[in-house]
Amino acid sequence: MRINLPKHAKGFLLLVGAIFAAVGLLGLYSPVDVVSPVGLQATSVGAKNEVRAAFGGVYFLFGLYFLWSAFQAVSRRGALTAAILFLGGLAGGRILSLFVDGITVNPWIWAFGVLEVVLLAVGLLIAYNERAGRA
Repeated sequence: MRINLPKHAKGFLLLVGAIFAAVGLLGLYSPVDVVSPVGLQATSVGAKNEVRAAFGGVYFLFGLYFLWSAFQAVSRRGALTAAILFLGGLAGGRILSLFVDGITVNPWIWAFGVLEVVLLAVGLLIAYNERAGRA
């Protein structure tokens, strides 16, 4: 069975992979710096541990997976699905927060939210085109 994703899937996975890997590296190297732009403080050992795990380890390994999958045709469909789910979770959580917590004035949160929604839309469009046979 030959998997034929649009040529844009590779570029999408490279972009998302690079972003996630960069965030992950920052989270692993400096947990304080990765969360401070959004007003969080990782000052205790436990907080740094949690940030390194969630923003460091998870983002970094998913970033590597997306980058690797960009060059592995057999795994692109799964990586595209994983990226859509990951971005959907991020965007969905932010949208829920707008209703539950209110509107933030933090420009970083708005920038991250817009980026996540745009990347989610692009990923969904690529997946839709692949499924519709427009690959």
